[in-house]
Amino acid sequence: MDSQGDVLNLVAQLQALTNRYRVDDFLNLFNEDAQFQIVGHSTLNGKEKIRKVFEYDAAANTDLRFMNFVPHHDGLTCQLLARNDRLKAMGIDNVFYTSCIISLREGRIQQFVAIVEEETSRRIRQRLQAFVAWLAREHPAEFSRLCTPDGDLVYSAENGREGVLFFKEWWDGVLRG
Repeated sequence: MDSQGDVLNLVAQLQALTNRYRVDDFLNLFNEDAQFQIVGHSTLNGKEKIRKVFEYDAAANTDLRFMNFVPHHDGLTCQLLARNDRLKAMGIDNVFYTSCIISLREGRIQQFVAIVEEETSRRIRQRLQAFVAWLAREHPAEFSRLCTPDGDLVYSAENGREGVLFFKEWWDGVLRG
């Protein structure tokens, strides 16, 4: 069991990270074998896989706001608001995570499980599916670089930057429709 001091230290660190998004700072909070899950979207195991998502998000200018912390004996529960250029390019202003459960082991994050507000989650899945189909049809070379053959996004800093441009092109076409 982690101490109350570890939980309060994590709260302080998350609040300090609110106004900036630095990959290494976030990763320092995680254990090497941590699990990172966005319910209904993805589950990643291990710090290096988590790094790729954080690098992707940083390249897309992600802004995170942790709020409403409720500490418990081995971690905390909070809520989270996220904004970034990729979401904006998809016509989504922000994503509200109704619950973010963070479990600690030895003072570091062992498990991070976030639940996206249901309507936004559905909209993201629908728009990602439409985007991936469009990208495969209109830009097959970029599809093979930005997505797996199954249509999942490939996370990296480069893809985070470049993907935004394609999301914008796709969404502009949807709006012109």
